[in-house]
Amino acid sequence: MSDEDLENELRIRPGATKDEILKCPKREATDERGERRKANCIIQEVTPSTEEENEMGMLGELAEGTFIDSYKIINKLGIGSQGSVYSVEKNGRIYALKIGHSPRAAKELEMETEVLKMATKKQLDHFCKYVDDGTYKKFYKYLAMSQVGKSLAQLLDGKEKFSNGCALIIAKQCFKALSNLHSMGYIHRDLMPSNFAIGLKEKENDGKDGRKNAMDEINNFHKIYLIDLGCCQNPHLTSEKEMNMLGNRNFCSMASHNNFELTYKDDMESLLYVILKFLGLFDGTSGVRNDILPIKQGIMENFKYSGDQVLPGTLPGIVGHIRSLKLGKNADVEYLMKSMDLVFEVGL
Repeated sequence: MSDEDLENELRIRPGATKDEILKCPKREATDERGERRKANCIIQEVTPSTEEENEMGMLGELAEGTFIDSYKIINKLGIGSQGSVYSVEKNGRIYALKIGHSPRAAKELEMETEVLKMATKKQLDHFCKYVDDGTYKKFYKYLAMSQVGKSLAQLLDGKEKFSNGCALIIAKQCFKALSNLHSMGYIHRDLMPSNFAIGLKEKENDGKDGRKNAMDEINNFHKIYLIDLGCCQNPHLTSEKEMNMLGNRNFCSMASHNNFELTYKDDMESLLYVILKFLGLFDGTSGVRNDILPIKQGIMENFKYSGDQVLPGTLPGIVGHIRSLKLGKNADVEYLMKSMDLVFEVGL
């Protein structure tokens, strides 16, 4: 250990010699938080500053009525690994506000802010509208945006699949949403059912059992939104080291499993697995690589699912198109959308 490292580790008082440092007793037990240690002898007890405490701390749940700058919290909408999303009000308007749990979450929020700013400027469909961004209590980044409805994972709600008509509407809009993201130069890298959402519904559905049918909430008047953009990267500007596997193991591409450089093709492959899940044709959701990879290989290499069953209709053509994409090339989204129409004309 160097002199400098030793000083930083023990927090010695100014002017102590190396010999004095080495004679000091070992550090004692951790404090009540288990985060900082103290030592006696010549060691100067240092109380962490407010800044240091905040840098190490996690932001807890924010109560209803709390203000984040000029945004008043109404209720919590959801929580993720890096932050929470709240419904907030400002000047009589309702927005969604995502705030990081810790300063370390800033990088993902900055990326999502960057993407939404560009999408809003270009007036692209299938993205939340950027409203504002800032910092709460000096350390916690936040992003305010337009609010959306339930995620597709919530709408699937334990069911094996959506109806064919519902899946068609979803698939075509998901292809379009991802194509719009790719047109801006970004790849998502974390595609899964929970990262797509519908627009806010206009009215409640009065089902007999009190539950809402997915088709009642997803129709031609609703738009599918691509959300949770914090893992996005520009594959042309990002080093290969940074492009390694990230996101959900169940739906990531085969290249991602093997830590290869990711590009637009991998996003499309991931989306294919998501759509097949909606159709009840993909059961690779164990989270175990050795279980999932053979299923994906069967789909991408042999056009088969669930063992030896051949993908129905025009789905093999969709697989073939995605498989044929070269690095850096975008998919033909019009072809994919027309192929989805033919899937249902031929029948599943």
